[in-house]
Formats: sequence, structure tokens, C-alpha cells
Amino acid sequence: MNPKKLSQKLKSNQSFISESFLEETLTSLKLKGVNFIDCGFSKITWKDSLIQGFSFSDCKFNKNKWNLNKIENCQFSNCSFIENLWENVNFTNCTFVNCSFKKAVLNNCAFTNSLVDSANFIDECTWSGTLKDTKFLRGKWLKTTLQWSEVSGSHLYLTDFKDKNFPWAKAQGTVFDDCNMGECDFSNLTLTNLTFSDCQFDLLNLTKSTPLNVDFIESRIKKVIAPGLNAEYLQMGRTNIDAGNFEDITLTMASVFTEAKLTNISYNGSKMGMAVFEKANIENCTFENADFQGFNLADAKLKNVSFNNAEIKNLHLSDTIKDNVIGLD
Repeated sequence: MNPKKLSQKLKSNQSFISESFLEETLTSLKLKGVNFIDCGFSKITWKDSLIQGFSFSDCKFNKNKWNLNKIENCQFSNCSFIENLWENVNFTNCTFVNCSFKKAVLNNCAFTNSLVDSANFIDECTWSGTLKDTKFLRGKWLKTTLQWSEVSGSHLYLTDFKDKNFPWAKAQGTVFDDCNMGECDFSNLTLTNLTFSDCQFDLLNLTKSTPLNVDFIESRIKKVIAPGLNAEYLQMGRTNIDAGNFEDITLTMASVFTEAKLTNISYNGSKMGMAVFEKANIENCTFENADFQGFNLADAKLKNVSFNNAEIKNLHLSDTIKDNVIGLD
């Protein structure tokens, strides 16, 4: 490939195959429908441009700079970004599939209605900005510093969030699916419309937090710390919790622990609201001095559980198995 100046050839609705482009600055572009296949871009600065309907396949971007660009309806497939600097770039309806980022800096970048699938962040990278209505799937980013300021309406799948800083206070309507969450500190935060499906937590700190419609369905949690939790529509159906402190919590409306496996947990002094523990396995737990407005234990299994001095209204027992249960009539 003989290196060329991209500015001398670039027009809308073109295709480039196996070409290499030299260092230059491209400013104020307004182009549509350009296809690049197996092309190389070296030290190019893309600045203050509107790029629409571009397709990049098997391309290499070496030390490119992207600044103040709007990139819409573009596709990046099997591309590599080596030591790229992205600043204030807005991606809308874009797709990144099987792309790699090495020593990349994504500063204040916004992804809206986009898909990032199987991205591999190599060596130390940083990424700040927002995700809105975006899918981030199967990402690898062991040494990436994450500084997202907002995540909303997005779907995050099969991604390791261990040791990642996350904007929980500004995360709404987002689904985490089969993700490794590591140790999450939600203490003193208000959480709204979040779903953690089939996720793993080493530690979940919900101390004095206020979850609203938060679901941990089918997740595995090694330890929960949640004294003073005040939740509405807390759902932990089919969730496994190995140990926890839910003392002095307040659950308003319905709280669902259907088919959950709960061990070594204290709910002492808590206001449980309308609690559904149907088909749950509860072992070595205490509900002493707890208050229930409704309590469904149908088909549940209880072993070594204490309800000493608990106030229970509307208790539902049907085919409930009890082994060394104290204070439950």
C-alpha cells in the first residue's frame, strides 16, 4: 500500500480497499456512505466533523485523534485502535464488533443507541462519558479506568466490573446480565430501575441505600451488608446469598425472595412489609423483632431460623417444611 493523503480522495459514497493514509488533519467534514476495507490510518486528526453511514472493516487506526465529532450510523468491524485519543465524540446508532483498543483514551465520549460487542481493551486505557440505550456485550478491560458519568437504558452483558468505578447514582433503567460485579458499594445511594440478572457479587453494600424497583434475580452474592436499607419493590428471586446483615431495614410495598437460597442472614428489627419467600430455602437466619404486614412461606424450607418477638400478619404456610424454627406458629 502506497500511503496517500486521505483529504485528496475522500468524497461521499466511495469505497477504499487496502489503502494506507498519511498523517494530516481533517476538519469540518460532512460526508456520508464511505466504506473502508483493510485500510490503515496513521496519525490522522478527525476534528469537528459530521460523519454518517461510514463502514470500517479490518482497519487499523494508529495514533489517531478524534475531537468534537458527531459520528452517526457508522459500523466498525474487526478494527484496531492503537494509542488513539477520542475527545468529546458523540456516537449515535453506531456498531463496534470485535474491535481492540490499546493504550486508548476515550475522554467524554457519548454512546447513544449503539452496540459495542466483544471489545478488547489492551494495556492501560481510560474511558469517560455516557452510555444511553446502548448494549455493551462481552467486553474485556482488565486495566481500563472507567469514569462513566451516566448510564441509562443500557444492557451490559458478560462483562467484568470488578474494581471498576461506576456511576450508580446516575444509572437508571439498565440491565446487568451475567456480569462479575466484584465488590459493589451502593451505600447511601438511591438506585432506580436496575436489574442484575445472573450476576456475581463478592460483596454487596446496601447500607442506608434507597433501591426503587431493583432486581437481583438469579444472582450469587457472597455477602450483603445492608443495615438501614429502605427499599421499594426489592426483588431477589432465585438469588443465592451466603451471608448478610439486613438489620433494621424497611421494605415498603412487596419484597420478593421467591426460590431464593438464604443462609447466615440477620433480618433482626426490620420492617419487612409484604414479604414473599415462597419456595425459598432459609437456613441459619434470624428475624427477631421483625415486623411483617404479610408473609408468604408457601413451599419454603426453614432450618435453624428464629422469629423471636416478631410481629407477623397475614402469615401463609402451605407445605412449609420447618426444622428447628423458633417463634413461628
